[in-house]
Amino acid sequence: MFEQIFSLFLYGIALGGIYALFGAGLSLIYGVQDLANFAQGSFLMLGAYIAYFTINLLTHEPLTAILISFLLIFALGIIIDILLLDRIRKTSGERWLVPGFIVTTGIMLIFDQLAFLGFGGQYRNVREFYPMILSIGGIRITFDRIFILIFTLCVFIALEVFIYKTKLGRAIRAVALNRDAANLMGINVSRIYAITFGLGVGLAAIAGSLILPIFSIYHKIGDETLTSAFSVVILGGCGSMVGALIGGLILGLLEAFTTYYIGSGLAKIFFFLLIIIVLMIRPTGMFGRRPA
Repeated sequence: MFEQIFSLFLYGIALGGIYALFGAGLSLIYGVQDLANFAQGSFLMLGAYIAYFTINLLTHEPLTAILISFLLIFALGIIIDILLLDRIRKTSGERWLVPGFIVTTGIMLIFDQLAFLGFGGQYRNVREFYPMILSIGGIRITFDRIFILIFTLCVFIALEVFIYKTKLGRAIRAVALNRDAANLMGINVSRIYAITFGLGVGLAAIAGSLILPIFSIYHKIGDETLTSAFSVVILGGCGSMVGALIGGLILGLLEAFTTYYIGSGLAKIFFFLLIIIVLMIRPTGMFGRRPA
């Protein structure tokens, strides 16, 4: 009994870490640009495919595959922001919400269709990152789940250090708080937007890479998890990395235990009920900033 509970706990934590990374990227983009990136799931899907083919064709080292996936999607995000989103922002001005929704939805549809044409509709997976079994108190667990948890925590620590301790991170925070004031201070707002979008979708690519030993991937895997990412952001609070981490872990644990004991159909219901309760008490989410 205890062995099963512990196994579900580790699975929920690993799954929650993936949701947290996915949601953190979404939260970062929204917190800085006020853009709900509906293409976030497509970047997760692309990141998963890049890691999959890197592991199978180039190297069997997961860390290398994850790094390659992140860098390629990070660069792609910057290019998309510079060539497309920045132009629309400048022409739309304050009326950026609807055009942003339309553009990111279009990007999602294009990438999903290209992935289907390029990779087909078949499911692909990586059986395991590391063929290691650990024994903790007589309970046997796969090393992959521990790896996902540790890697997720390292990414969040690095993200917090970057945002709060570096010059570029402080510029990102300044733009998030007041883009007009940041522009007057000499900060290149368009450059910050591009870097933020690249970083946000890069986090989705990391999440997609970590999915490989847990789920099979196909061209719609990102769209199926997009609702979970938005839920994590709403629960944790828009723009909060800590909120994304806590929200992701809560969703992962709820999904693991409710799926096993009650059924997969009720897992999301319990989570959405939790979101409703939290929003009734704190409309900005657990760690979201209240408007001044």
